[in-house]
Amino acid sequence: MSAQPGWIELSEVIALNRAAVAITEEKHLLTNPVTLESAVMSPRNLFHYENEDDIGVLGCRLIVALSRAHAFI
Repeated sequence: MSAQPGWIELSEVIALNRAAVAITEEKHLLTNPVTLESAVMSPRNLFHYENEDDIGVLGCRLIVALSRAHAFI
């Protein structure tokens, strides 16, 4: 197994969403922190339990998990 990637933290995802909606003056609202945390942890689980170390695969896993989480309004 290769060295661990630099993982994005839950607080960073929330800050990125807050910044993105601020541009459009939309209201920032986190509706489901549990599903968001699960989505953020998804690539880490793939790395640790399925030995996936391809950064592209891990990044795609994060994107898909975040989009499926529907954690923000």
